[in-house]
Parts: sequence; structure tokens; C-alpha cells
Amino acid sequence: MLYRADPSQDARPIVSDAATASLRWRWRESIVKDSRSKRSIDRRLAKIVIGLLLTLNAGCLFPETVNTRLLTHEPALEYRFENVAPGPDNTDATFICLTLSGGGTRAAALAYGVMEGLRDMPAPDGSGSMLDEVDIISSVSGGSFAAMGYGVWRDDFFEGKFRKRFLDLNLPIEILRVMLNPINALRLPSVVLDRTDVAAEYYDKRIFEGYRYADLIQRDRRPFIVINSTNISTSTRVEFTQGDFDLLGSDLGSVPVGWAVAASSAFPVVFSPLRMKYFEPAYNMTTINDHVMQAKGAKVETRLQKWARQIATPGPSGPNGRYTLDHRHHKYLFLADGGLVDNLGLRHVIDSMQGGEIRQLVDAGRVSRLIVITVDAGVETDLKIEERPTSPGIFMQTIQAASIGVDNYSDSLVRIMDHLMYEEPRMHQAAVDAVRETCPEAVDGFRRDRPNVERRFVHIGFHQIKDRDRRERFERIPTRLFLPQQDVDDLIALGRELVKEGMAE
Repeated sequence: MLYRADPSQDARPIVSDAATASLRWRWRESIVKDSRSKRSIDRRLAKIVIGLLLTLNAGCLFPETVNTRLLTHEPALEYRFENVAPGPDNTDATFICLTLSGGGTRAAALAYGVMEGLRDMPAPDGSGSMLDEVDIISSVSGGSFAAMGYGVWRDDFFEGKFRKRFLDLNLPIEILRVMLNPINALRLPSVVLDRTDVAAEYYDKRIFEGYRYADLIQRDRRPFIVINSTNISTSTRVEFTQGDFDLLGSDLGSVPVGWAVAASSAFPVVFSPLRMKYFEPAYNMTTINDHVMQAKGAKVETRLQKWARQIATPGPSGPNGRYTLDHRHHKYLFLADGGLVDNLGLRHVIDSMQGGEIRQLVDAGRVSRLIVITVDAGVETDLKIEERPTSPGIFMQTIQAASIGVDNYSDSLVRIMDHLMYEEPRMHQAAVDAVRETCPEAVDGFRRDRPNVERRFVHIGFHQIKDRDRRERFERIPTRLFLPQQDVDDLIALGRELVKEGMAE
């Protein structure tokens, strides 16, 4: 090692070029080794984090559903109308169907007021109220919150529970708060793609307190609640009843009622469709085969026959040579807002009158008075299209395209119900009179073929309001899942007023 010759300077060693190069090489090598070690640790940490994300976000990558497979087909123990008994103040002699339309909180508040009015109105038979006599509630979209709220809470429905948990709640803000929760941030992709799942979980836990259809079965008391949604694959109605879930091979009892309401109110674009899963039918189920075979001999397919044919194997298969589920092409059912195909909830009642539970009870002579009450919260949309020379924009066209079919179909349903309730009985009576003139001895038998039933159809809606300014005030209330308290109070009071007026006519 060399030292400096000048003693006045520090006696520091003079390092040769070769030694310097060697030191630099060693220093760089140590840095490279440290870097490689750090990258190895980072990779291991990344793998752990990715594993956690995949686990927490499995619902996005591998979609989960809340419905489960029906292991054993036991019709007497499932959620069907015939398994829901009348209450102590409910008689089949007076059979009441209540249908609740879509329209967000506007529809739910109006329905709540109507139901309050029916609760305070004495029934013509028995010791209870008109609400006690309600046998079926069929609902869509916003009306489904009120229908299921009453189905779950009964008397507590009117004691502040529904107002606190829905009508007075800023639901969009609450759902947004859930989406922005740090725990849910890890599920962000599924929040974006499956927003309805987030809403459904909120409805299930925060509004309906984890209530499932199995709990409705255990309660065993009318009214029979029919929540309606739309199969976006076939554009047909799907009911949350076991009769429909038979085609899914699924146990409706396993489904939280909040998820049914979410499906019924999943308006396209705002919410994504809600997913249910198809299962292989239980060993003792022949539902798909039965519907397909019945459809072959029918002039017009029923809703369930059409659905069964669409999901069935191309031909008989299996050891028994029956039609069964084509599971290769039908794994998931996607459901959207029920108002897309029936915004009044009337279709279930019409089908039931023509060939379902209502028809059976009438034919058996158990019904002497049939009342159908439709709560219609629909409004006339005025977008000022005809005020300007310019063509409507894309947004306005989209709104109109979405509402034209709904509005026209609602009008058609009202006319069909009018025909079933009034015109058809008059036609039957005209036929009875004709038989009496030509063949008097056959009149009694002819009458027995069609029991005499008093019928009433009450269509409740803003069209009943005679004062134009007042009517327009209510029609300006928007379709949202949150309204100012004053609007809610006014709609509830209006519902009580209109049902009293409608029932008095």
C-alpha cells in the first residue's frame, strides 16, 4: 500500500486504480443482490395480496347466487297459494286481489295510503277489515317494497316500520354509502357490473331484516305475496312463487325477500339484472316435461309452458325419456324490473281468473264476491317534444322508447280486466237469457257451469283527481327511490282519500 510523501498532508492511503475498480464492482454487486432480494419479497407479497383479492372478490369472478337447489319436490310444503291459509278474519266468500304498480317511492307511498284506507274500512263479511280480506297482493317495482313490507311486518307495517326503513330513507345515498365502504372497495368490479347485488344485500339486511320466503311459508297466512320481475332473455314475466321456481329446479324458501324486491325494481341501466341459477331438477320433479307436453296440445301456450319449452332439451332424454333442463344453454336466469312487461301487477290476477287459483275457487262455489283493486301510480310524461322544431335528442328518445310500451300495455291490461269483470258476465247472462227462451229446462245446468259472483274492479290513480292543478302537482312527483317528506305525506293522504272514494262508487 502506498502513502503520500508530503508529511504536511494527512497520512491517508493512496488507493490504486485496480483496487478502486474492485471496490466499485463489489459495491454494485451488493446493490444488485439487495435489489433481487427485495424484488423476490415484493413478488411474494403481491401473490399474497392477489390471493386475498381473489378470495374476497370471488363473487365477481365466479358469480354467486342466493337461490339453492330444490332437493326434494314437496308441493304441500312450498310457497304456493293453496298452502297459504286464510287468516281468522279472512273468508273466501269475499275474495280481494290488490295490485301495486311501479313508480319508485311515489308508488310505494300511494300504496301505503291505500292499504291504510283498507285497514280502516270494515269488510262486508266477517268481523275484520277490508285489508284482512285481501287474499293476493301482486306487485312490481316500487310497489313491491310496500307489498313485501306488509307481508313481512303485518301490523308493524303501519306502526312506523315501513316509513323508517323505506319511505323516509334516502335510499340512493344509503346504497352509495355501502358501495363506497372500504370493505366493499375490494369488490368494486362486482359493484360496477352487478350493482343490483349491492342493493339486494342492503334491502335484505337493512330493510327486510334477513327475512326469507321460508319465513313466509312458516307464517301460513294470507295474503299471498306475488313479486313480479322480467326475464330479460325472453321478455316474459317471472313470479317469485314456487310454481315459477320449479322451472329453475330451485327452492324459493332459500331466497331472501329483499332479493325478490331488488329483482322487481331493477330498472335497466340504473341497475344491472339480478342473477338466479338454474339447477338440475330434483329426482321426483317432472315440471319441465309436464309443461312441454301440455303445450303441445294447447291452442295458446301459457307463460310457464312457453318458458319450459324454451329451456327444455330438444327432445326427450334420460332413462325415462322425458324433457328436462338443457343445462348446457341455460345456467343463469337474469331478472329486471317487473314493470317492463306489466307495470300494474295485473297480469297474475288475470291469469289466475282465467285458469288459476281464482278460477278454481269460483268454479267450486266458494267465492260470492270478487274485488280487484289496482293502485296505479303511473303519470303522464310531458317532455315538451312538440314545442320545438328540432328532433328529440337521444336521451329524450330513450325515455320515450322505454315508456311507450309500458304505458300502452298498462292501458290494455285495464281494458282486459274491465272485460273479465263486467263484459264477460254480461255476455254470460245474455247467453242464459237466450237458453231460457229456447230451452228453459237447461237453464239451471247452464247456470251451474258459471257460478253467479258479484264483481268489482277499482282502478285507483291520479286520474281520479278532478282538480287539474292538484292532479298535475302529483303527476310532477318524479319516479325516484327517495322523495321529500312532504311529498310522501301527501301521497299517503291521497291514497287513503282515493280508495275511500273508489270503494264508495
